[in-house]
Amino acid sequence: MTVARRVALALGLLTIATMGAFPPWVTAPESDPSVTTLAGYHFILHPPSIPTGKLVWSSNHQRFEVDGKPVDVQAPPLQMGPQPGLIDGGAWQPPRFVRIDYRRLVVQWVVVAALVGVVMLLPLSGRARS
Repeated sequence: MTVARRVALALGLLTIATMGAFPPWVTAPESDPSVTTLAGYHFILHPPSIPTGKLVWSSNHQRFEVDGKPVDVQAPPLQMGPQPGLIDGGAWQPPRFVRIDYRRLVVQWVVVAALVGVVMLLPLSGRARS
């Protein structure tokens, strides 16, 4: 394998590892998880936060939260006081969650792998060492 191919392979593996460490994240309402909004690229151990005042599902604690505090979303609709999910002056904000966008991540990995494969197949000058 020539030096150029080794460098291309090393850079490809480094790029794939970096993409895995900083994956694309999406946020979506609990009621309709297919309606996603891109939440950016963040470190895998520190997912992006949803803006303050939003009702979210915390997968770490397995509960709904608003600003990190647990919320009982099973409250009866006629309960006195603020209702769960009624935020920003009474406008209903459906519960949201954040997850990794695996489709986008896999597409990125496939593109990088294909580019590395093309570079590996190119006839580069120099002799291959055994």
